[in-house]
Amino acid sequence: MQSTLRKLARAWSLALFLALPSLTRAETAVQAWVQRYGSGGARATALAVDGSNAVIVTGYSLGHFATIKYSIAGLPLWTNRYTEGIAEETDYATAVAVDTSNNVIVTGYAQAGFFPGPANYATIKYSSEGKPLWTNR
Repeated sequence: MQSTLRKLARAWSLALFLALPSLTRAETAVQAWVQRYGSGGARATALAVDGSNAVIVTGYSLGHFATIKYSIAGLPLWTNRYTEGIAEETDYATAVAVDTSNNVIVTGYAQAGFFPGPANYATIKYSSEGKPLWTNR
């Protein structure tokens, strides 16, 4: 009797497992928007979303910090670039965050001068409209 119950329980579990995908509704992802920036040397390294669901992407392009804020519809609202060094391909934004006022904080490393040389950390705070508020190295 117990072996019959075990077999029945296993069969029921297997039937439920196999039927489960047909009981749930599958959702198909729909692409909302796509934006591209820079050339083959540009790289996005971090992303944040502010309180209005705008998307902020940071990374580097031609050795400069490059930070772009996109509207919820994918339209570029502002673009800011930052470089500390005088040599190309030496400044790289690595992180981005948004504060409670939707100000954008970007940080990364910046080469002060020609490579190889000492690297600094640079942090920049932008207003929600993209105006630089301060830069610290």
